Amino acid sequence: MSFYYPRQIRFHETDGAGVVYFANVLTLCHEAYEASLEAAGIELAEFFSPRGTAVPVVHGSVDFLGPMRCGDRITIALTPKPLPKANKPLSEFEINYRLLRGRLAEADDSAELIAQAQTRHCCINAETRRRQALAKGLQAWLEQCSATEMT
Repeated sequence: MSFYYPRQIRFHETDGAGVVYFANVLTLCHEAYEASLEAAGIELAEFFSPRGTAVPVVHGSVDFLGPMRCGDRITIALTPKPLPKANKPLSEFEINYRLLRGRLAEADDSAELIAQAQTRHCCINAETRRRQALAKGLQAWLEQCSATEMT
């Protein structure tokens, strides 16, 4: 299932051509990711604290399918997916993002897809920088997103 995050494009997110600067699309996606974590009850200040565990983005990609301009209302639909490895604790997940024109409360097949993105995340120990299992709260977020629709 997807988490839907409505938002408006701001002037500072655009470039000299008047469209969203390419690197800002991943910033928009990360903003939606943070909102989904918060909606699942994860305390952001603790989650992004430099102590304990870290969950860095290890891969990111974006495909642009249409322009986004200042004032445009968009919805970012994100769908996380665990990436299990045989005989190892779950330590990775990916998030697929669909950026859609307009404010949508739920999936709408007629919505204009203006960009697609993907991020891959890996859980590590913040001190040793070695891979470790996802924290229980993050595993619950993945399960919740897989089982029910969050808005």
